[in-house]
Amino acid sequence: MAIRFLSALNRSGNPTFAIELESLWDEYEERKTKEARLVRDIDVYERLVQAKEYEVRERGEKDLENFFLQWEEMITTPEVRKWTKSLLHERETFWSRRKASAVIIFVLGM
Repeated sequence: MAIRFLSALNRSGNPTFAIELESLWDEYEERKTKEARLVRDIDVYERLVQAKEYEVRERGEKDLENFFLQWEEMITTPEVRKWTKSLLHERETFWSRRKASAVIIFVLGM
């Protein structure tokens, strides 16, 4: 894991920092504290924002629906849940407009 590597790089020069780095990472991964849960939730939220931005940038050619399915299990803090619901509403609006503006081209032969 990258965090263990970074910690090992710092052990000889700054062992206190190396230990603190690993401890904070473990706290984050295990969601031990309120702060760790918040940071972890923001991390998940940020990935959802990126996925939505990618869908918009690709003009709806890429549908990342599966990416959005399990957010309720992953995001636990009320604040970030609220942001996520707002983001999902924006995404639904994008997709409904995209579907409503579908262009159908008819080619007439001679």
